Amino acid sequence: MTAVSLQDKRSFIEWFLAHHDLALREAVWILNYLLTDDQTLARIHFVEHSEVCPKGIFITTEEDVNLPFRYYTEDVLVVDAEKAFHDIRLHEEEIYVEVLFKDAMKSPHYVAVLEDNPFMPKAEVDYGMSKLAEELLQHNNKQHILSAIDEALDRGDAAAFHYWSEKLQQL
Repeated sequence: MTAVSLQDKRSFIEWFLAHHDLALREAVWILNYLLTDDQTLARIHFVEHSEVCPKGIFITTEEDVNLPFRYYTEDVLVVDAEKAFHDIRLHEEEIYVEVLFKDAMKSPHYVAVLEDNPFMPKAEVDYGMSKLAEELLQHNNKQHILSAIDEALDRGDAAAFHYWSEKLQQL
């Protein structure tokens, strides 16, 4: 599993909250909490199929989904976001978050933080697509970084410019 920086996670959450309306307002509270607590944010991993993870969160912007918020813990499904929030705060396990929104896989912000789900059954992983997926991820990540550099230049933010320039060199 590739490590995603706290800054990248924070940037995604801020972008997501600014551009999407969540189906459940309590999910907004949880995401805002993650922005304020680095220790918890460090334990967050954005993945697909959070339902197969020991601790998983499913959040959607889709109004027509039956359960717009789901928290999976030890084979128990919790739909009360407030209970999930307290469990997240009180325990220190890794948490795997799935975010469903329109054209998610086309979003460079989301793809930049998306990690492989280590709990996916091996039979469901398509290794034939891994090279293509890696190329797409690298392209989207590069586009995201270039966009962040442009924004930093527009704002005159030297620190952000140096941060994203370094990220581009690492890529």
